[in-house]
Amino acid sequence: MNTDRNAAQRRVCSATLKSPDVTTIPTDESSAFAPFGPELVLFAGWIDPATGLPYILPTTGMVELIPMGIYPMLDTKILHNGPDITMAVIGADRSWPVSQFSFKTIWTVAAGTSPEAAIQAILSDRAPGLPALNMAPTGFSLPLMNFNNGSDPWAACLTIADMCGNQLYPDANGVPTGKPTPDPTQQPVVWSYRTDGAGNALPSSVARNMTRRGVSNDFTYSGTGSQNTPLGSGAAAPISANSSDTVPGSPTNIDGPFGDVPTFATSSLISATPQAQAAADNARAISLGSADIIILTVSPAPMFSVDDVLGLEDTQINVDFSIVLDAIAYSSRHDTKTTLTARRVY
Repeated sequence: MNTDRNAAQRRVCSATLKSPDVTTIPTDESSAFAPFGPELVLFAGWIDPATGLPYILPTTGMVELIPMGIYPMLDTKILHNGPDITMAVIGADRSWPVSQFSFKTIWTVAAGTSPEAAIQAILSDRAPGLPALNMAPTGFSLPLMNFNNGSDPWAACLTIADMCGNQLYPDANGVPTGKPTPDPTQQPVVWSYRTDGAGNALPSSVARNMTRRGVSNDFTYSGTGSQNTPLGSGAAAPISANSSDTVPGSPTNIDGPFGDVPTFATSSLISATPQAQAAADNARAISLGSADIIILTVSPAPMFSVDDVLGLEDTQINVDFSIVLDAIAYSSRHDTKTTLTARRVY
């Protein structure tokens, strides 16, 4: 199972069954494991080393099951090789089928519609079986928008969310979720990996990649389009916002050795200065994090999600700071490792 903030589908999975029961193998397109509508619901748990049995939560008396996602099946592959039969199922989160259900006609968002209402309307029309969108009111209003017939509805939803400073994804329970990217400096550290043994666990390996390629520390977002033009003036309205790294001591401070590396973005979806500010702040946070990337390999760890903040210490490579997760590659096999990709928290 892979979770990646920057992927088209945040969650994807691959499940392999060895010597499956013959009743599990699809007989036709309506079978439970045929990729024409059914979903895989995956969980992870723990084996108690003292008993050899699944770990029981003391607070509930129930087996602990950590939700790992709900995945519409995309492919089912069956291989019969001599005495062995294997069946592999590939899945992606619920955003994948939304992308496939292209707009059949031009889709119009009326001027004044809130981003959360616009996204919910698209999801309700193109994928009516989904749970309701979980997204707090943004306080923003959208201009008149049109999406062409044949275009990707999920891409439209992502565009709307991005322009109000939100990320959008199906969560581990399959619920469409929109929220601002959390400020990692204000988030609690949920787990600590330390090579000196003082943390919650030891990492198997720590890699650190530092780069300035593609990193900007100065973002300006501006609104364009007729809704941003004063009536009769012929000039664009001054709807614009800037987000720069001015944190004292930051290695990417615009007045430090890194220099001022600006990025300018415009969008007709921006119709208010606070909306432009949210978009600029979100872009800056993601960009600056990519200057210092950490890749950890650790024992199987199904409990983490994108945006979780971890503590990390490896004094031999001068690492002793917090990191925020961007991607997780997890295998349920006990003899494999989880790979965590994160960026440094400044």
